[in-house]
Amino acid sequence: MNIERYKDGRERGRCRYYYLDGTKRLQFNARKDGRMKVKYYLESGKLEKKGWAVMIYDPEEIRYSWNGPWKFYEDGKLAKKSVYKMGEEVEE
Repeated sequence: MNIERYKDGRERGRCRYYYLDGTKRLQFNARKDGRMKVKYYLESGKLEKKGWAVMIYDPEEIRYSWNGPWKFYEDGKLAKKSVYKMGEEVEE
Protein backbone atom coordinates (compact mmCIF):
# COMPACT_ATOMS: atom_id res chain seq x y z
CA MET A 1 0.00 0.00 0.00
CA ASN A 2 1.15 3.50 -0.76
CA ILE A 3 -0.02 6.94 0.28
CA GLU A 4 1.11 9.49 -2.27
CA ARG A 5 0.29 13.08 -3.11
CA TYR A 6 0.53 14.57 -6.58
CA LYS A 7 0.41 18.04 -8.04
CA ASP A 8 0.69 18.71 -11.77
CA GLY A 9 1.47 15.01 -12.36
CA ARG A 10 4.41 14.93 -9.94
CA GLU A 11 4.76 13.58 -6.42
CA ARG A 12 4.59 16.40 -3.90
CA GLY A 13 4.66 16.55 -0.13
CA ARG A 14 4.92 13.57 2.21
CA CYS A 15 4.57 10.18 0.50
CA ARG A 16 4.70 6.80 2.23
CA TYR A 17 5.13 3.20 1.09
CA TYR A 18 4.40 0.15 3.27
CA TYR A 19 5.35 -3.52 3.51
CA LEU A 20 2.49 -6.03 3.11
CA ASP A 21 2.06 -6.24 6.89
CA GLY A 22 1.49 -2.47 7.12
CA THR A 23 4.94 -1.55 8.45
CA LYS A 24 6.40 1.60 6.87
CA ARG A 25 9.00 0.77 4.19
CA LEU A 26 9.82 4.19 2.72
CA GLN A 27 8.88 7.79 3.40
CA PHE A 28 9.87 10.91 1.54
CA ASN A 29 8.95 14.53 1.37
CA ALA A 30 8.93 15.68 -2.27
CA ARG A 31 9.57 19.35 -2.82
CA LYS A 32 8.52 21.56 -5.70
CA ASP A 33 12.09 21.69 -7.08
CA GLY A 34 12.29 17.85 -7.31
CA ARG A 35 14.46 17.34 -4.21
CA MET A 36 13.34 14.76 -1.65
CA LYS A 37 14.23 13.98 1.92
CA VAL A 38 14.07 10.17 2.06
CA LYS A 39 13.93 7.56 4.84
CA TYR A 40 14.05 3.78 4.31
CA TYR A 41 12.90 1.37 7.04
CA LEU A 42 13.52 -2.33 7.70
CA GLU A 43 10.58 -4.72 8.08
CA SER A 44 11.19 -4.53 11.84
CA GLY A 45 10.32 -0.81 11.67
CA LYS A 46 13.86 0.38 12.41
CA LEU A 47 15.42 3.13 10.32
CA GLU A 48 17.79 1.66 7.72
CA LYS A 49 19.03 4.77 5.88
CA LYS A 50 18.13 8.37 5.22
CA GLY A 51 19.29 11.14 2.95
CA TRP A 52 18.55 13.36 -0.02
CA ALA A 53 17.47 12.41 -3.51
CA VAL A 54 16.20 14.11 -6.62
CA MET A 55 13.49 13.18 -9.13
CA ILE A 56 14.42 13.99 -12.71
CA TYR A 57 11.56 14.48 -15.12
CA ASP A 58 12.51 14.66 -18.78
CA PRO A 59 10.62 13.65 -21.93
CA GLU A 60 12.44 10.33 -22.29
CA GLU A 61 12.31 9.09 -18.68
CA ILE A 62 11.49 9.74 -15.06
CA ARG A 63 14.47 8.92 -12.88
CA TYR A 64 15.23 8.92 -9.15
CA SER A 65 18.82 9.47 -7.92
CA TRP A 66 20.42 9.83 -4.53
CA ASN A 67 21.95 13.29 -4.43
CA GLY A 68 23.53 14.65 -1.26
CA PRO A 69 24.42 13.33 2.20
CA TRP A 70 23.18 9.89 3.33
CA LYS A 71 23.35 8.10 6.69
CA PHE A 72 23.19 4.32 7.09
CA TYR A 73 22.13 2.56 10.30
CA GLU A 74 22.65 -0.88 11.83
CA ASP A 75 20.59 -1.91 14.85
CA GLY A 76 19.41 1.68 15.24
CA LYS A 77 22.95 3.09 15.40
CA LEU A 78 24.73 5.21 12.79
CA ALA A 79 27.10 2.90 10.87
CA LYS A 80 28.21 4.96 7.87
CA LYS A 81 27.92 8.38 6.23
CA SER A 82 28.28 8.97 2.50
CA VAL A 83 27.70 11.70 -0.06
CA TYR A 84 26.16 10.96 -3.45
CA LYS A 85 26.07 12.98 -6.64
CA MET A 86 23.37 11.91 -9.08
CA GLY A 87 23.43 8.31 -7.82
CA GLU A 88 27.21 7.92 -7.61
CA GLU A 89 28.97 7.77 -4.25
CA VAL A 90 31.55 10.58 -4.25
CA GLU A 91 32.60 10.69 -0.60
CA GLU A 92 32.50 8.34 2.38
